[in-house]
Amino acid sequence: MESRMQRIKKVMLMSIRKISYQWKVLRLYYWADLELSQMQAVFVMPIYYYCLLYRACLWLIEIRIFRRLANRAIHTIPFHVRFELS
Repeated sequence: MESRMQRIKKVMLMSIRKISYQWKVLRLYYWADLELSQMQAVFVMPIYYYCLLYRACLWLIEIRIFRRLANRAIHTIPFHVRFELS
């Protein structure tokens, strides 16, 4: 189980990468991307959160107007959690 500091570090790096891309600071963007690639196994949210999100998305798919939102949300869940639950 990953530590809370690793989760916080990953969230900060994701924010830095997004902002540096928008501001076109490519050197900072590539640095943040390199650091994130080393933290690929760290999940930002706890596993039970992803399980709840998966169930909620399956429920929302049945409602036609929320289908696009549910599809987008379900693809934010890490692969191993999605495959375990399905």
